Formats: sequence, C-alpha cells, structure tokens
Amino acid sequence: MDRTIGRDGAAARPPPAPAGPPATPGEPALRHWADADAFALFRGLESSRRGLCEDTAALRLHVHGDNAADAVRRTGATARARRALAGPFSGLMTVLGVLLAVAGSPGSATLVLVVAALGVVLRLWHAVRSDRLSRELRAHAATTVTVRRRPAPGTTPRDSEVPPEDLVPGDVVLLGAGDPVPADARLLRARDLLVDQSSLSGELLPVAKAPPSSRGPSSRGSRPAPRRRPSRAGSDDGPVTAHPALLFAGSTVVRGTATAVVLATGAHTHTEELAGRGRRPRPESEVDRGLRSVRRALVRCMLLAAPLVLLVNVEVSGDVRQALLFAVVVTVGLAPSCCR
Repeated sequence: MDRTIGRDGAAARPPPAPAGPPATPGEPALRHWADADAFALFRGLESSRRGLCEDTAALRLHVHGDNAADAVRRTGATARARRALAGPFSGLMTVLGVLLAVAGSPGSATLVLVVAALGVVLRLWHAVRSDRLSRELRAHAATTVTVRRRPAPGTTPRDSEVPPEDLVPGDVVLLGAGDPVPADARLLRARDLLVDQSSLSGELLPVAKAPPSSRGPSSRGSRPAPRRRPSRAGSDDGPVTAHPALLFAGSTVVRGTATAVVLATGAHTHTEELAGRGRRPRPESEVDRGLRSVRRALVRCMLLAAPLVLLVNVEVSGDVRQALLFAVVVTVGLAPSCCR
C-alpha cells in the first residue's frame, strides 16, 4: 500500500487533489487558470510551451468555431429581412391598403401598399449597406497574430503569422507593442508589459501585466523569499480584469512583449460575455412605463377615432365609400405617432 508514515508513526493521509477547472468557460474558468502553475495550465489545456500541432489546432477550430464576435457570425439575409419586417408601421400600412382595396379604391390601396413596401426596402437596404461597410472596415483593419505551432508531434516549433479567426484554446501567442489582444489568454512570460484595457474596465491609464511569480524551493544557504500577501486583484470578489496575469480580447498592448496561452476564443471571451449582458432585457424604468402608457393612449385614440369618423361621415353624407376613405386617412395620419 502507498501510504505515508507520519512522525508519530500513524499513517498520514495524502494531500487532497487540487480542484479541477470549471466545466463551462467564463469568469470562474479565467480565475482558475489565472493562479494555476504552468504545468497544471498546459495539462488542463492539453497544450505545451512549444504550441499545438497543426492537426490539433485544425480539429479544435472545427470544434470551437472561428474566433469571431457572436454578432458577426450570426449576421445573415434571414436576420436582416426579419428586422426589416419587424416594424409596426409596415404592418399597419398593409392592413390599411387592404381596407382601401375592399372599399373600392384600388389606386389609393396601391399607393399605400407601395409606401409600406418602400419602407421595408429602405430598412433592408440600410441593413445591407451597414453590414457591407462593416466588412470593408474589418478587411482594411485586418491583422495577424504570431502563433507558435508545430507541424507534427516531435518537430521543432515555428512562429508563424495566422489570422485571429484561426486561434483556438491552447495556442501559444507572442505579442508586442501595438498588437491587439485577439483572445482571452494567460501570461507565460512578459517583459515591461503595459496593456490598455479601458474598453473593458474603464481604466484611463494602461495597466501593468505580469505572469504569476514562480514558487520554487530556495537554494541552500540563500535567504528565503518573503511571503507575499495575496492581492485583491486575484481574489474572487474583485473584477477579473484586474488580475495581472490575464489578457482579454479587445485590449491592446501598449508597451513591452509577452508570451501567453489562449484560454477562450469567440463567443466564450470575457468581452462577448459583457456584450451578452448588455443585450439582455433591462428592468423597466419609469420612463419606459411612461412611454408605454402614452403609446397605448395614442393607439386607443386611433382605434376610437377611426370608427367614430366613419359613423359621423355616414350619417352626414350617406356615402359609405367616401366615409371609409376619410376614416382610413385619419388612421394613417395617427399611425406614425403610434408606431414610434
């Protein structure tokens, strides 16, 4: 049996195994890898200081997907058409056009339906144009990342330039001054490193970043290193962006050089997590409740005014067709105010 005998002769229990990394990516996983030693880090990511093999990187790229923003990946023709048709004004104008056709005024019905179709086409054109301009801007601002990979197991690693979209967890990246951080990463080595992460933490000045200090045994005869108190940046109650050993997608290296291992890419980065929080429905405020009550009042006014105008015109003129056309005109005049 593999047991350790203590000083009192009793069998001593082996030390408990360290807790494994969280199953899902996010802040808990980043905090776990931030304080882990290099051996546990590479073992958990199934990587090494020499980088991943090309075959392994291609397989992980297929599993994790491109290292791109979630909104960029989901933009498509179906989503743009859905957003263009989601406006209430186009639906209301379509209903009014059908009513005009029933009332025997095909010219007015055609005009109203054309206006509704033009509104949908303009929304769709603006969406397509903005997406095209965004793609052109990203193409002009396209950069590459220096990645350390091996052609095959057992071969010498090579530093090559790859697009940021091809990064996968476990890649070893090399960063220098002026390089944008392409993904969430843990520092392995750093020299005089300053990082601008104001878009994430709101800090105006660049912050210093450094890997965790090594805790190896001191040599004989040398003075032991003083025990450092754990900083609040690495505690669980502080912001994860304050940890000095973590780099985040969306930040920029201002000064120095660094070697880091990628922890999360694409939609699993801390930047995308913050963006997802911003897209969640926020609690309704007093202003929202006030606007909703005004909108409901305008809708009630429109629903009451149209039948009332129709009945009064029928009683006065006796012409049902003209009365219906006039009621439709009143409804169209109130519709823009109700659909804002």
